[in-house]
Formats: sequence, structure tokens, C-alpha cells
Amino acid sequence: MRRALIIVNPVAGKGTSLAVRDRLAEALDGHGIQHETVISGHAGEVEKIAGGIDTRRFNEVISLGGDGTLGEIVNGIVGKPLKLGIVPTGTGNDFIRCLDKDYSIEKAIEKIVAGRVIMANLGRVNQGIFLNMAGFGIDSYILQNMSKIKKFLKGSAGYTLSTFYTLLQYRSRAVTITVDGRTFDRKVMLVAIGNGQYFGGAMKVSPESKVDDGVFEMVIVNEMNKLKFIVTFWKVFKGTHLGVKEVESFRGTRFKVSSEDSIPLDIDGNLRGVTPLEIQVAEERIAIYG
Repeated sequence: MRRALIIVNPVAGKGTSLAVRDRLAEALDGHGIQHETVISGHAGEVEKIAGGIDTRRFNEVISLGGDGTLGEIVNGIVGKPLKLGIVPTGTGNDFIRCLDKDYSIEKAIEKIVAGRVIMANLGRVNQGIFLNMAGFGIDSYILQNMSKIKKFLKGSAGYTLSTFYTLLQYRSRAVTITVDGRTFDRKVMLVAIGNGQYFGGAMKVSPESKVDDGVFEMVIVNEMNKLKFIVTFWKVFKGTHLGVKEVESFRGTRFKVSSEDSIPLDIDGNLRGVTPLEIQVAEERIAIYG
């Protein structure tokens, strides 16, 4: 018997999550899948809810929110015998785009009901876990500025404004990088280590990544003039940036990055700590409906 706990972020997707929850509940009822719902009350609570799931009562958990909600759930349930369903109601919805670039809420619900799973990689990052991507650079400062902008402009419009504002201000950072034992120095605009392909709101940062191949891709955008960086930044949305001279790509299982400055880290759409950054492919995998 399938028994699901639905964890809802009520502010995701401009507050549409609760309406979507009703559609999800109807579909689960129609297929005999038992379910209960918990609604998070504040930032950071989702991980505590997920970490407290009683696996004697539930054998799956459904994320109803965005990438930040999903990331908190993954950190809460890692190591537990729980399958994971994803219903995307956030702004970016990057991880589910890695599974199906033509995703929709309806298709996501259908896949949960169908019950077929893929065994996805997980990454260990500093003291936590990530599912999709971890890194720093302009994306983490976009998130940082977004936290201020969303007070008066929410959704995709706020994200776009934060992106342009950050582009005008951003400067490169000096870092030391190690990939599977090879160490080198760079001045970077962006460093992203991807399990999935998409990051930062539909940017195809890591176009060669596969979520179940046991290897991560590190993409480095090195220092360049501001105009070229803006042009390259928009190439990222199509995944054509790897042809740019200043862009490098490395595949591996262990990564370290250090910097003189403390640079904020973007971990699965959440700002979590600052450099140094240490990542490895985790031994654990997670069963995801897809």
C-alpha cells in the first residue's frame, strides 16, 4: 500500500500550491494512494518536517513547491526508505526540468501516480546533501539580491530584475579548484557543479550532466569583460556556452574550491553557507518518480 506525505510550501508559485494540492489529492484518491498533508509555516521548516517523517506510516513523500523546498526535503529524508515525488510550483523548477524539459504540473502528478522511479545521484556538499546543483558566483548573488527584491516584486519578474541588477555589479573572484586530485587557480565569474543540467531558473548550465550516471560536471565561467559575460550568460539558457573560450568543463566525483573572499553558496536554490566548498558524489541514491 502506498502512503504519501505531501509537504507543501504555501508561498511557492505566488501562492498556488494549495490549489495544486487539491488536484494532487484528487489524483491520489482516484488511484487508492493514501496521503496526508503538512503545510510549512516558515523558511527552514520543510527540512525538519521531512527529517521527522515516520517511515512506519509513510513510504513516500511528495514535494509541492520549488527547488528550495525540494532541496530541504532531500536533506531531511536522505538515508530513509522513502520514494520522492515532485510537483513543481516554484519559480525555477530546475530539477524536474532535468527529468522532463517539457514538464507540467499535470505530467508530474501522472508520473507520481504511475509509480515508476529512477535512482538519482546525490551529492555531499560541506555538511549537507544536494540533488541538482551546487556552486557560486553570479547565481548566488542573484539569489541574495532576490531575497531583497521579492519584498516588492515576486515571481519571474523579480528574478529577472535581480539578474540584471546583479549583472551590472558583478566582478570575478579568485579561487583555487581541485577536481579528483588535480589543482589549479582561476579568476571566475561562475562555478557550478551539476548532477542535473538546469540551474538558476532554466539556465542549462551543465548540459552534459545526467542525474543517474554517478559523475558530476563542473562548469567554470572564467573572467571576461562585462559585455562578453552578458552575451555568454544568455547562451547558458540554451546550453551553448561550452563553446566560449573562457568556459571550461570538467567531469569528476570529488571537487574542492577555496577562495580568499567568503563567497555565498547556492545549493539547490537555497543560500547555504560560504566558501570553501567541498563536494563528492554520495554513496546513497534516491528513488524519484519520473
